[in-house]
Amino acid sequence: MSARKRLLQTVLAALLCACVILTPALTGAVQAEETDDTGAAPVTEEGNNMDDSLSADPGVWHASVSQGVRNIVRRAYQLTDIVWTPARDVEGWKDRDANRFLAGQSYTGIPYGQPHRSGSYVPWQTGLTEFLQYVNDPNSAMYTGRAVSQVLQNPSPFYSCECSAFVSWAWGLPQRETTHTLGQYASCIGNQLSDLQVGDCILREGKHVRLVTDILYDAENKLVAVEICEEREPVARRIWYSAGSAELPLSLLQTDYLDKGYDIYRYRDRDAVGYTHACAVPQEGDVCPHCG
Repeated sequence: MSARKRLLQTVLAALLCACVILTPALTGAVQAEETDDTGAAPVTEEGNNMDDSLSADPGVWHASVSQGVRNIVRRAYQLTDIVWTPARDVEGWKDRDANRFLAGQSYTGIPYGQPHRSGSYVPWQTGLTEFLQYVNDPNSAMYTGRAVSQVLQNPSPFYSCECSAFVSWAWGLPQRETTHTLGQYASCIGNQLSDLQVGDCILREGKHVRLVTDILYDAENKLVAVEICEEREPVARRIWYSAGSAELPLSLLQTDYLDKGYDIYRYRDRDAVGYTHACAVPQEGDVCPHCG
């Protein structure tokens, strides 16, 4: 083994130890649909696993981030990684069969919904721990009530979250914003894939917003993979776009989003974002006397 390769392996190991909360952990293909604020026709997309050979390559490393940006990622992971098991069947977004949650089956991620007129936003109005308590109570509003959106009054789970509320939470904003108002807290960077940084969002007003939570580069400082976290039906999720993927190539972010009206926004106070541990979904590195 060459000295250069040994050095790269050492550097990668150190970076992985320092950035363990950014390590990808998406398993299995996930189907979800993008729904805009007006209830327009959704776009179907499948998730993919992170390529183990890519993540283990000593010539590939994570983008360097500040503690504030690291906290943005941890807050996003709270919504994508929470595991819940309904006590009774739950009708999902728009009562579609594909979005129904079945009793006794475990799901990962806060369910998608737009509880404008009725219902409760998670974690804005109902905390993550409280969400699990209501999930475990077969007589709670999770099973006896329905959320109704402001636009077209689309039905959804009583305790749920939408894409703009997801990013608002991750950015640590003082209140839940919409795709029309998120930009007030950020600077528009442009619409080129090369401009992306961890913590940025890819936004189109009135349509959808998604958060960048990890970026991988190769030894030549070339972008090779981007992790996206987002709230989309049926649940919040993580998804990887990578240069070597047949299903979700990296170029798809450019051609299907940035070339079609989406822009990159960077939260102006990103370095000051804080993070609070939640026993409902502990993150690696958390220390808690209650959940260990």
